[in-house]
Amino acid sequence: MIAARLTAALTVVAAAVAIAAPAQAAEYVVESCRDADGNPLSTAAWTPAGDPDRRFDTCDEGGALGIVAASSDVAPRLAISGYRFDVPRGATLVEYEAWLAARVRNGTPLAWYMAGLGQGDELAVPITLAGCFEIEWSCNAGDFADPLSSANEIAQPVEHGGLALLIACASPLGLPCVPGADPPARTSLFRSVVTLDDPSEPAIGSLGGTLLGGGPASGTRTLTATVTDDGSGVARVELLVDGAVAAVREAGGTCVEPYVVADPCAGIFPATFSVDTTQLAQGAHTVALRAHDGAGNASESAPVGIVVDNPAPAPPPVVVVPGPAPPAPPPMVIVEPSTQEDRPDPPPVTVQLRVPDEVEVPTREPVTGRVVASDGTPRAGVALRFERRPYGTRSWRPWRDGTRSGPDGRFRVPGPRESAEVRVVADDVRAEPARIRFVRPLEVTIAASDERLRNGDELTLGGRVRHTGGTEDLTVLVQSLVRGRWRTVDSTESGERGRIRWSYRFENTSRTARYRFRFVVRSGPGLPWRRTVSDVVSVVVSGR
Repeated sequence: MIAARLTAALTVVAAAVAIAAPAQAAEYVVESCRDADGNPLSTAAWTPAGDPDRRFDTCDEGGALGIVAASSDVAPRLAISGYRFDVPRGATLVEYEAWLAARVRNGTPLAWYMAGLGQGDELAVPITLAGCFEIEWSCNAGDFADPLSSANEIAQPVEHGGLALLIACASPLGLPCVPGADPPARTSLFRSVVTLDDPSEPAIGSLGGTLLGGGPASGTRTLTATVTDDGSGVARVELLVDGAVAAVREAGGTCVEPYVVADPCAGIFPATFSVDTTQLAQGAHTVALRAHDGAGNASESAPVGIVVDNPAPAPPPVVVVPGPAPPAPPPMVIVEPSTQEDRPDPPPVTVQLRVPDEVEVPTREPVTGRVVASDGTPRAGVALRFERRPYGTRSWRPWRDGTRSGPDGRFRVPGPRESAEVRVVADDVRAEPARIRFVRPLEVTIAASDERLRNGDELTLGGRVRHTGGTEDLTVLVQSLVRGRWRTVDSTESGERGRIRWSYRFENTSRTARYRFRFVVRSGPGLPWRRTVSDVVSVVVSGR
């Protein structure tokens, strides 16, 4: 099926215009009906529209979202029924993958049914449609009996607003659609994976609460703020004390990946934190809030200074209780002093390792952390070691030489030049290892084996994904420009040192045509990178 789609796409001559690579975007993915393994998922992202007697939703039983027309459905330019994928305010659709089957039996070439997945903001005759859209006497697209087969797979960028699953009737002359069979049209959507762009960061309102009531703070106080976000919504809010995360509030609900609604997290998130100042050292501190949305955007409020002043606890009163006369002292026993080896080891000290969550590399500023006790006081002389691992792997490996915390508890973290996770481990104290995500934006290159070919020749596209830090097997989409639109025609995986290689033999070019290609690396679970697009290469192929 991939080869068939590729052949169909590449036989169309693309317009000779320069295409600029899109800007980086914060993207999130919404899945519906089934997951990749065929397990049922919610269809809440799709809103029913049109005639309810023509729609059905059996996704919770492992079925599909579907529409069936009847022989009585006769009208010019009529959208009989369907489902809309509603895009939340502040977000835009980027691309989609769908597993779809459609069937149409038309009665006349002057007025015909369409069935499938279209692009547009309304449930109406779409600008583009995947499924059965051609003016044909009959059309079969996909396999109703094998829902997740490659024959049903469609991947396209979105350039015309929203998405709609529908059956429609079209006629340039305004004639009614005459059914060629009963039912004249049907379509089923078995799975969809929709990528949305959320470019805005969460907005954090003014900080308030009793912690900022003025004067020194003591006891337990509150810190409050209202966080808002258009698009994916607010996923979590973190309380920062002296720059380190002290508490987290999660949105919960549908804000859990895989997302099944287009606005999965809270649009308005009232965050309230209780701050026990008795756990902080006396004196000056700073507090702030950091908010994350469902697409990975983050924002941070300006830090606010506070002064902690808790009264020292009064010593307990001494109570003298008369008792019996003390017994006679036992006989003196002389014990030789024990050696150092005989003495029990002191219990390990519990501390916190405070480090930044994420650092973009290369960075000119040194990356530092701090060792503090539970009361907030710094711990000097703590032995620390560093470990590193590439993203998507499980094994941690030693990374650079160890160090010890300084007099103020601070230490320097050796930063890698490429993307990787770094873990700080303390062996002589009790502390949870601290992790830092070092992220360097990806670069994707592309080059063609030859810029001029003949029909029958094989084209090889090569390139590299740079700055992965050793992460391998990244999925790379191969896209071609067809009728002014970028279409995914195949996919491959990056190999050793990020190398990419993809080949295709031209066999259906009857006249000289120019083809344009690019590589796209999409964001994915557990990976820190955003969608990255290569430059465009152009190839001229002479006809037969």
